[in-house]
Amino acid sequence: MIRHCVRAAAAALVLAGVAAPAGAQGPLTASEVLLSVEQALPLLERARRELDAARGAQVSANGAFDLTLKAESLSVRGYYDNDRVTSVLEQPLAPLGLTTFGGYRSGRGVFAPYDGKAQTLSEGELRAGFTLPLLRDRSTDARRTGREVADRGVDAAERGLDKARLTYFKDALAAYWNWAAAGRQRDIVRALLDLALARDGQLADGVGLGQTAPVERTDNRRAILQRRSALATAERSLQQAAIELSLYLRGPDGAPLQPSAGRLRHPASGSRAAARRSVRHRGGPCEATRAGPPASHARSRTRSCSSRATACCRR
Repeated sequence: MIRHCVRAAAAALVLAGVAAPAGAQGPLTASEVLLSVEQALPLLERARRELDAARGAQVSANGAFDLTLKAESLSVRGYYDNDRVTSVLEQPLAPLGLTTFGGYRSGRGVFAPYDGKAQTLSEGELRAGFTLPLLRDRSTDARRTGREVADRGVDAAERGLDKARLTYFKDALAAYWNWAAAGRQRDIVRALLDLALARDGQLADGVGLGQTAPVERTDNRRAILQRRSALATAERSLQQAAIELSLYLRGPDGAPLQPSAGRLRHPASGSRAAARRSVRHRGGPCEATRAGPPASHARSRTRSCSSRATACCRR
């Protein structure tokens, strides 16, 4: 059952590859990677060659049960002039080592007294029969054993191909999702860096207006450097994941293809905007969670609370 499912999946991938436009440069999909494994992975091709070799051995073993024709012609000249023609058809059968035969022979001329069995009537003679071993080679013989071994070899090669396909499919999917995850991690780190850069401009304005302490901008610059370092690490991780994926993603000639970062799937713009809004609105308690100040200090605290709310929201 599992074997049929694996073969059906492989056939579906091949059909999908035939239907898909060649040279597509859109987002890389898992189906495209699996199709590349099915069509161009050398390790999987080796398993196919082993299956072809096993099937060739099976054909050779089954050839031992083919119908065979044996023919012989002999002319003797001398004191005893005679001509002999013999032909036999033999058909080995698997049950009980049975072999059926039928043939024709003709012997004309003068034969020696000790060779009289080779002489026939003028029209020759037809003969037919079968041979059946009684003890030796009754349960099995070289032909039946060879065919059984070849059948088992084909079965083992088919299972080996299915196992190799499942193994390489699993490894290819793992490499693909590692690459996709590395790309998403790179995008997240880049988005965090962009937020820090945008906040640095806002903090610069706040420091210039005297609304923000300079230490806050200094701390934000530290965060920018840290996030740039994290972005470089994420870029290296993405490149490493792309190299590992190229072992399974191959071109028509079988050469490895390293996917570019442009083939990564990106979330929709609406989801990115929602994520940014959630980040911006996360942890802004200045205007809602604090209790109102005494009335005598309301006017003096309005400007400071407003500046703190603006700083919290920008974070």
